[in-house]
Amino acid sequence: MSKSIPKKSILDEPDSVIEGLLKGDDLVVLTKSEACRYLKCGMSTLPKLDLPVIRVGRSVKYLKKDLQEFLLNNRKGGSNE
Repeated sequence: MSKSIPKKSILDEPDSVIEGLLKGDDLVVLTKSEACRYLKCGMSTLPKLDLPVIRVGRSVKYLKKDLQEFLLNNRKGGSNE
């Protein structure tokens, strides 16, 4: 009889491993207040920007990548206009 190896879940990993995954180049996760600081906007402005969100229970998280994309797509002015 062979022993089956239990499958590991991401939840079985130490917190440092999970934090490393969430803070990789493509997956920096920001809270609402961190996103406001990054965009330099108020807490009431953030929901009006219609950004993609990640819901974890009742909390709302943002990917830094999405905020960067939003800034680049909404850039105006300069000598080209």
